[in-house]
Amino acid sequence: MTTHSSSTGMPTPPQIKGGEEVYNMIMKEIEPDLVSSVMDTLDEKYAEETEEEKAKRMKRYAAAFVEYEKQYQEYMVRKKGEVKTFGRSMNQSIEAENMSGEAGILGDLESQFSQTS
Repeated sequence: MTTHSSSTGMPTPPQIKGGEEVYNMIMKEIEPDLVSSVMDTLDEKYAEETEEEKAKRMKRYAAAFVEYEKQYQEYMVRKKGEVKTFGRSMNQSIEAENMSGEAGILGDLESQFSQTS
């Protein structure tokens, strides 16, 4: 959804996050262990787990990455739509501004012609 800036009337661009921020935003809802700030602590956190527990955890992580990829694709579709909407809104704003300016110029010309008649 594109909103308009109150000071200029121009559309406000969509917020585009960086790669790590997007990854963490999505992954924290799926598997908090796999957020980038936590990954370096996993060896310590799971130092005492058995091979069986580790295998289960690795399966959980694999499923988390599958779900992440799905949600990431959905996120990108939304962001691409926001960018397209922003572009259309910018074009409409510029056209409206140009038309307004042209109308003012035409009004001035008409006024000058009627004064000379």
